[in-house]
Amino acid sequence: MKKLTKLALIVLGTLALIPFTSCKKEENTVKKQISRVYYSEQSSDWSSPKTLVQQWNWDKDNLLKSIDNYGENGNTELIINFQYNDKKRISRIDCYQYNVSLLYNYNEKDHLFDRLDLYYGNMILGTCAVTYKDKKIDMLTATVYDDYFYKAAALLDPLSALLPKELSEPFVAFEKQLAQRNNDQSYVVNVQFTWQNDNVSQIIASGMGEMISITAQYDNKNCFLYGFLLGQPGGGGLFQNNPTMVIVTESGYSDSESMMATYQYDSSNYPTMMTMYEPESSYQFSLYFEYNQ
Repeated sequence: MKKLTKLALIVLGTLALIPFTSCKKEENTVKKQISRVYYSEQSSDWSSPKTLVQQWNWDKDNLLKSIDNYGENGNTELIINFQYNDKKRISRIDCYQYNVSLLYNYNEKDHLFDRLDLYYGNMILGTCAVTYKDKKIDMLTATVYDDYFYKAAALLDPLSALLPKELSEPFVAFEKQLAQRNNDQSYVVNVQFTWQNDNVSQIIASGMGEMISITAQYDNKNCFLYGFLLGQPGGGGLFQNNPTMVIVTESGYSDSESMMATYQYDSSNYPTMMTMYEPESSYQFSLYFEYNQ
């Protein structure tokens, strides 16, 4: 998606930080644990082999302890580590290789997380305040102090290795542009959510004089991440079902861009394969999911 730069990348960076849990406290609702994720690309005249990109490692308490990310050569390129508090809620995520950490703060009333702090070593890169409506996330307010925020957030996202090149490659150029534009001054981005049942139907983000709208449509099957995201057991996610269409409208552009998704499912109606593509394009990429028995 060629226009997904600027504020769209801010949204991606911010969402990478969020576990999106609901009001359920200690119940672990993970029905299926991801074990491995594979990736391939296809076009009208070529295709890449199915390649292992992630190994998810769980402990005896059914908590995700780490995710190993693999490169094209099969070597481990990145390991994400998870830690939990005494309520089995995530307390921090670490990427030791890049000295990046994400710390979680919970309120005392209902033990929902209300603030996330992203660090590079001892330097804070940004913070994200979370507010709720009807016990669902309503608004994120991200304050960015350093442009490395976006790369660090992507590193800690378990699915960051699965982003198509159209989304991942603009990060570097965007970071340089952002630093020059803001002269290293902090700024705020607000992200508003609209829900339809247990799925987020629209996300509207605004900041730096720009706005982006993301709308989604869904199937009626089980999302492979529902009940778990970013190591957080209990509760739901951004969506209970699998998105089949995502439409992005960005300020300054008269038209929108779309991504479509199709799925193959197992007998429990969980995806074993997801294929994403843009309409009128021969290029597509596929993710393959294996689960623990």
